[in-house]
Amino acid sequence: MAACAVIGITMGSGEAKPRGALGLIFGIVALYLVILFTLQRRDVNRAAGVDAEAMARGPHEIENPATLSDSDLWAAMAVKPIGPEAAKARSQTFDLARGSINLGIVICILIFAGVVPIYLLDTFVPFFICAPLIGIIALVKSVRLLGGGGGSVDEAYETAGMAIEPLGLEMTEHPDVGVEPRPVPPYTFKTRISGPLVMEGERHGRKIRVVNDGGASEVTVGGRAPSFETKARDGRIRIGDGGPAAIRDALEGVPSSTRWNGVTVTGGTAGIVVKRKRDHGGDFLRDLWLAELIAGASKK
Repeated sequence: MAACAVIGITMGSGEAKPRGALGLIFGIVALYLVILFTLQRRDVNRAAGVDAEAMARGPHEIENPATLSDSDLWAAMAVKPIGPEAAKARSQTFDLARGSINLGIVICILIFAGVVPIYLLDTFVPFFICAPLIGIIALVKSVRLLGGGGGSVDEAYETAGMAIEPLGLEMTEHPDVGVEPRPVPPYTFKTRISGPLVMEGERHGRKIRVVNDGGASEVTVGGRAPSFETKARDGRIRIGDGGPAAIRDALEGVPSSTRWNGVTVTGGTAGIVVKRKRDHGGDFLRDLWLAELIAGASKK
């Protein structure tokens, strides 16, 4: 932005068509996009490598879930063998990310091919070719996404369901995704997401239920537990002197972390319930680890 501003201020003053300045600005924007997409692909490939290493390590003891990546936490908490189907499902997640980046690259190329000639060559012909192509690509991708074709929302949820099987969970309900018109200007369309994401199963002999609705999550580990309630404060989850001693001792061993901010823990006849105001992706795994830790302590 700074470089483009400097070019706009120092070049092309008084020219009706400052093609040199415009060419430099377009070049800078193109270079920025090349660097951006390159870094995004590198990050996805790096995350895929971390995921593969985590699967190779498999289940292991967790001392501090706040310091583990989502991949490490997923593999460490597995209660079933990480089979080829689960491994393939995990890899498909990264393939979807790569596909999205590739689509972004194609769209950006078409935008440059259609817009740049207007300013540098005084012709709208490429624009009239590229604009419909962008519209067609967007329409085809939307139909495939919502209509059940390759890369559809349903397939993405099915893949996610296979990926959580080693955790002893299965996806029993997922949000409905669609499009609807905007009731206010601009009168375009917007994505509609309704309904919760629900995962259920059994781990270590306890019934598990995970619900993510509107970004907030709730993890329930079934079984009777002492009645208590506490919430994270300054990254620490603790119970006062009046709480159950076994649970208080267990929570004393939970390392402090900002990852726990927004977490509330309750115990009672329904079991241990961990609620989080905002799940940023894999946070429900940390909440599940915490709930199982407390459930184990409450039986001692």
